[in-house]
Amino acid sequence: MSPLLKLPFIVITNIAIQIISTSPNASIPDKDRASTGVFDKFLPQATKFMTTASWIVAFAEIAQILAGYIWGNENEPSPLYLTPASILGTFFIVMGAYTRRQCYRTLGSMFTFEVTIQKQHKLVKHGPYSIVRHPSYTGSCLVFVGRLLWYFSRGSFLRETTNLAGRALAVAAIIMFTYIIITLLIRLPTEDELLRKRFGKEWEDWAKRVPYRLVPYVY
Repeated sequence: MSPLLKLPFIVITNIAIQIISTSPNASIPDKDRASTGVFDKFLPQATKFMTTASWIVAFAEIAQILAGYIWGNENEPSPLYLTPASILGTFFIVMGAYTRRQCYRTLGSMFTFEVTIQKQHKLVKHGPYSIVRHPSYTGSCLVFVGRLLWYFSRGSFLRETTNLAGRALAVAAIIMFTYIIITLLIRLPTEDELLRKRFGKEWEDWAKRVPYRLVPYVY
């Protein structure tokens, strides 16, 4: 499979990552945020690091593919190419970004990256919130799985690179991926408790109708 076929997938993947990493609303002041523990403290920096790193890897991969196409030796095939695993990774990333985007639209001004209950807050029970209680985190988990497939399957830049900088970036990416997902999962009970205290019986009725936090019929 020609390495050039990977180029549109690189662009699509990184646009999707940019969407999930960009808050639709302004940040909430520290005084208005709920306490979510020490894990949550560095989440904004970790998210920015991963987004920036994703674009750096994307541009490096595009440059290497184009350089190989223009100046490469036909007898030495490019180590960067599209595989079923990387295509599946793109699918997960795009689906995760779409899910997050739907959450942005459904919650509107109430959607923030920070855990908080706003003065005008309402309990939203329609759209993706009629399927699971934390669909934005469902989207994040889909992206997490997709990024693992995209960045660490055969033919990917981080897997095929042999230089020290590339290896270090791959290790840093795994650490950041793990940290972000653990932090989001720790948020789940905190957000449920905040909403339960704020909306009482309305939340309890909704939780009975929508008992799953992330994955229908699983969790």
